Amino acid sequence: MTLRKKLAVLFCSALAVLGLPMLQGTAYAGGGNRQILLLDNANNAYSVLVVGSNQYGSRVSHCWNTPYFKNELSGWWWTGNVDVYSYPVGGCDGSDIVGESHVYISPNVSGDWYAVTNNPRVSTTATQQVEVYDNNHRINSIRIMGFNQDDIWVSQCWATPGWDTLAANWWWGGASVDAYASSTNCTGDYQRYGVTGGHGSVTALAIG
Repeated sequence: MTLRKKLAVLFCSALAVLGLPMLQGTAYAGGGNRQILLLDNANNAYSVLVVGSNQYGSRVSHCWNTPYFKNELSGWWWTGNVDVYSYPVGGCDGSDIVGESHVYISPNVSGDWYAVTNNPRVSTTATQQVEVYDNNHRINSIRIMGFNQDDIWVSQCWATPGWDTLAANWWWGGASVDAYASSTNCTGDYQRYGVTGGHGSVTALAIG
């Protein structure tokens, strides 16, 4: 168990011993506070524990069951450094975790949702479409390169006008994604990200 995980468990246990409720978030759009969209690329997270600061600046935690690929952890709003621990069973039960993500939700970026993948580096033999989430609203286009379903090396450029872009009907058996901030046609400087796949028809890449 990692040090952060131990601290998270101790935090929750202390609240229970003291009889203090965990502070639940309420609908609170804007102000740099965002809800989390958990993307289970590995298809092995049945619950997640989120630990971080809420919209009021309080250190809180909460557990959600996550039965789907896309899981909206709604009603709780987060900002700053946030830790997400994935469990192979419901109720965040036990000490074993199957993935963890540590993200920074900027108070200077607006929006309702922040995408988090529970395990963005999962090998697979399946071919999948790629869905990119631009958490900080900086990317204007992406180029995906890799082997397609016919084991042929191909690449394609997509403009990314919104937070969520699905590169539909292109199937990859592992690929790299170049993210361009300065153009809508994949020219200029870029940042490269690796995607090795997950399970199902779509694998997600959360940037930012």
